[in-house]
Amino acid sequence: MAEYSKEMAAALERYFEMNRYRSRFDQDEGTFSLTIPLESRLRQAQMEISVGATTLISETRIALVCERGALRETMEFVLRLNAALNFGAFLMDVDSGEVWFRFGLDCAGLLPSYDMIDHLVSLPVIVLGTYLDALVSVMLGFSDAKKALQKAALKSISDNE
Repeated sequence: MAEYSKEMAAALERYFEMNRYRSRFDQDEGTFSLTIPLESRLRQAQMEISVGATTLISETRIALVCERGALRETMEFVLRLNAALNFGAFLMDVDSGEVWFRFGLDCAGLLPSYDMIDHLVSLPVIVLGTYLDALVSVMLGFSDAKKALQKAALKSISDNE
């Protein structure tokens, strides 16, 4: 049985209720599971938020595994993208080909505010909305890492103008 802050878990539950997210809480593990909508070709992803004594960590899994022939390009994509991200990071299991996005908050003993929890949930949605289609293209072997990142960055700039 995991040790976690019941107060932080209750704050997450309130956030999910206020925003009409359907989540499931595993009391033994101290984790919430929910499906989040994405603005990409993959319309949704599974997010798991682990509640610790003073930390909240979200991991958003992509419902796709990397093609064996695209492992190196996918690793390059993940490394290049992580170098450009200010918050959070993509992780990759090279044995299974799974890729996911992780973001955490150290609440330093404070109860997380609505805005902190919103950032924990929405940052992965924003990052995946920007880069997921490019990542999928690389994972399936349709594009190389550098070109896919450049294309995603240019699309992001044009979308924000």
